[in-house]
Amino acid sequence: RHYDCTMRPMFDADTCLAHTLHGFRDHVRDLGVAAPGATDIWRGYMTTGTHEQVHADAREVAQIKIDGDTRKFVLRHHDGAETESVLLPMTGKTGRPRLTLCVSSQVGCAMGCTFCATGTMGRTRNLTTAEILAQWHHATHSVHAQVTNIVFMGMGEPLANYQSVSAAVTHLCDPFHFALRKKGVTVSTVAVAPAQTKLKL
Repeated sequence: RHYDCTMRPMFDADTCLAHTLHGFRDHVRDLGVAAPGATDIWRGYMTTGTHEQVHADAREVAQIKIDGDTRKFVLRHHDGAETESVLLPMTGKTGRPRLTLCVSSQVGCAMGCTFCATGTMGRTRNLTTAEILAQWHHATHSVHAQVTNIVFMGMGEPLANYQSVSAAVTHLCDPFHFALRKKGVTVSTVAVAPAQTKLKL
């Protein structure tokens, strides 16, 4: 049966990024999108970086710096705020190569650590779950990196943005989402209680 593609609903990139596959299915069900169609949209956007029913992500990789094998890129968000992410090639205990993505959780940081350049900036705002995961998306589809591990060691204190970071970790480890091993996701913190005891990897 012919299906008029002009009648298909359009979605923002953040709607895909902020939901797991099952969450996206539930979210779009009320819009009349059945589970098979929702799966096609979500998986298509996540695996290829684009889909005809997903608006292009307005974020852009503003700058890429290469230092040896390490690549650092600046991601400019919708409001003009910028965060840094770093791609770090490493070798695992088994000798297998891996590529670790260091992501930011905040714009700036309020912790004031004197040894950290970001700590002296002060905090501008928290990143949303979608903004955190957009760093992976752009590393994969804009910088063309095959990320195997994630570390929350970029800008900001992760546990001072507990809700967004916790949701991002859940998505990263979801077998239908990014499907990273739990041991492949690390959250670095200066110890923010009680968030430290709540977050379990």
